[in-house]
Amino acid sequence: MLLVVLVGGTALITSGGLAPADLLPFLLLGLGLTAPVAALGHGFDDLQAAGRAVGRIKDVLAVRPLPDPTHGSVLLGGVDLREIGSRELHRQVSFVFQDVRLLRVSVADNIALAVPRAGRDDVIRAARPADIHDRILQLPRGYDTVLGEETKLSGGEAQRISIARALLADAPVLVLDEATSFADPQTEQALHRALATLSGDRTIVVIAHRLETVADADTVVVLEEGAIVERGRPADLLTRGGRFAAFWRSHQSAEIETHDGVLRGDEPR
Repeated sequence: MLLVVLVGGTALITSGGLAPADLLPFLLLGLGLTAPVAALGHGFDDLQAAGRAVGRIKDVLAVRPLPDPTHGSVLLGGVDLREIGSRELHRQVSFVFQDVRLLRVSVADNIALAVPRAGRDDVIRAARPADIHDRILQLPRGYDTVLGEETKLSGGEAQRISIARALLADAPVLVLDEATSFADPQTEQALHRALATLSGDRTIVVIAHRLETVADADTVVVLEEGAIVERGRPADLLTRGGRFAAFWRSHQSAEIETHDGVLRGDEPR
């Protein structure tokens, strides 16, 4: 804008069509016009971004819900899940996933996500067995530290926040969906301590490929292509010599080979 005014004004002054002093108001006006024009440009960008966001929301809302099962049933406290509303079902079941998503709010609010009215003492009691309490105290403002703004947590630390969240929710059914696939040893130990804390009348469903995670389970169900091929206590399945036993042996062999490889790599040459 400034360049256009200067070039046009210079041409007019050279031809005698404009006095030099009269160019000044045009220069000031040209500078003043740039701000609203830039604001319009940014506003247009925001409108486009909002339109794309609306499109993504519509795509999510357009996804058809999963059908209820055509045969068989899953009972929760003797009641068929198809007879329980989704809101009530989510109060009865809590989850710890492999991929943890933390909100851009305080640590305390992240832990109390399922129990927003929980007090600070309740949050701390859930964080201790998840082995994340001491790390939280090291943050800039402790439990009031806003994640994503004032600090960032490692993957293992975020996983332990998720474990504390499940402990605080205190739901009668806990589902661990590959919760230790990429967990560090400290997080895995925290998970085992949390499971010990959660034992009792609570039902814990563990979906895992790491055999250490299910070694102490009451019942192991081995799935293959969507069908149950074995079911029983871990010790009983090992003695049967079936799929679970073969998987266990291959897992142990892989660990021994890895250990031997490390030892050989550390030997002096």
